Amino acid sequence: MHGLLPAWIWLLAGDGLKNKGASKNLLSVLPLVTALVWGLGFVAQVKGSESIQPFFYNSVRNIIGAIALVPAVLFFDSDKDRPAVGCIRPAIICGIVLFVAQSLQQIGLGLTASSAKGGFLTSIYAVLVPFIEFFVYGRKIKKVLWVSITMSLFGLFLIFAGAGNVAEMLVVTKGDLTLLANSLMYAIHIIVIDRAIGKVRPLLFSLLQVLVVAVLSTIAAFIFETPGVQAIRSAAFPILYGALVSTAIGYTLQVFSQKNPNVILTSIMFSTEAMFAAIGGMIILGERLSATAIAGCLLIFASVIIAQVFSAGKADAND
Repeated sequence: MHGLLPAWIWLLAGDGLKNKGASKNLLSVLPLVTALVWGLGFVAQVKGSESIQPFFYNSVRNIIGAIALVPAVLFFDSDKDRPAVGCIRPAIICGIVLFVAQSLQQIGLGLTASSAKGGFLTSIYAVLVPFIEFFVYGRKIKKVLWVSITMSLFGLFLIFAGAGNVAEMLVVTKGDLTLLANSLMYAIHIIVIDRAIGKVRPLLFSLLQVLVVAVLSTIAAFIFETPGVQAIRSAAFPILYGALVSTAIGYTLQVFSQKNPNVILTSIMFSTEAMFAAIGGMIILGERLSATAIAGCLLIFASVIIAQVFSAGKADAND
């Protein structure tokens, strides 16, 4: 296992991406791998919210995540064509956005205590990204992508409804509003990274971004919460998963995933994290995954396949 991680990082950061065919194939699956990592992360976050406060949880997980990324940057950051200083400003901006998104997500998950619900409400960014791109930046979007976006949204709804929460859809709670705000911030985060990806060294950028979140979360934790060692012990596994997998691996994979020039397609693929969150919640937390939820998962997969098949090309344009 430990031997695979350096090879994986090498494939992403070094010579593995120089082969155009391999690069194209890798970029076609990376968003799904990222979604898997994030989706299962909802389970860890729900468990962590039971024994550790949100800012402190994010503080510890990002500190550990940053430490885990240091060797990757030192040994595998082979992208020397771009100056390191060029990563600082984009990393600070993305780090601030990510700090707000992570904070809202952890607070919202603590209020809802549901992996499936958290995955559903967070993954609405798959719909928000194209709307922001279209209405704010005037970016033309293929018609087939609008179809795929609609299918993805309906699939997300089915996952949520299949988790036994149909009645709750009519009741807007503080947790719901918090997670919806978090979804908007993640949409902004995806768009900001899309604007910066061509100017930064991905591994170094990922490390600096996580460091910004760690610093801001630590400050917030000491201002608004009561950090303690016992909380870390009680939430050791959720913290480690959040640090090493969701943060160090997940956000690094996100940066590499967004080398794909079609940010709309990438965001649709990221939305499969709701499916993985529902499956993880069923297996680990004992949450319900009914036939309706399974149909939602299949619909999301179908939307991704349709988007992939009909969106070959580097630019979004109306058919």
